[in-house]
Amino acid sequence: IHYKRLDKNGNFLVSDKKLASDNAVNFDTSLKSNVTAAIYQNILNEIFYLKINSDGSASVNKKIINSMSNPSLTLSNNANIVLVNSQNNIEYGLFDFNGNLLANVTAITSSGLASNPDIISDASNNAHIIWEDSRFGKKDVLYTKLDSNGNVVKSEVKVTDNATNAINL
Repeated sequence: IHYKRLDKNGNFLVSDKKLASDNAVNFDTSLKSNVTAAIYQNILNEIFYLKINSDGSASVNKKIINSMSNPSLTLSNNANIVLVNSQNNIEYGLFDFNGNLLANVTAITSSGLASNPDIISDASNNAHIIWEDSRFGKKDVLYTKLDSNGNVVKSEVKVTDNATNAINL
């Protein structure tokens, strides 16, 4: 895993830096204020968290979870991460910027038919999570909202009636 930092004109602020020697299968990054963080999945399905300094060096590089895949990351006051477990369910983890778990990793789905999660955070540090789910006979997109402590604010809702047709909420 390598890191480069460019300005808005494409000029290098930090040239190529090697951060980790693992082969990344899945990778996601997020930037919040002066914190740049990344998560990646290696070929053994271990999830690692990286906190990247402004000079491109990694101040934190640690394994945070075993046997997961498809990580997605967003930064708010903490690091919010969604993953797919080995039973094809979506799970959520709340970590501090040093990769320490703040609350137990919790299941978002239990159907065994979920995939491709993504997460963003809003100005109130709520986590908005979407994923594909096949439990209704075809791939639909579902959504849920969690507060800054990982508590469900909005229970899951289907936002498409199939993979191409959106439903108005």
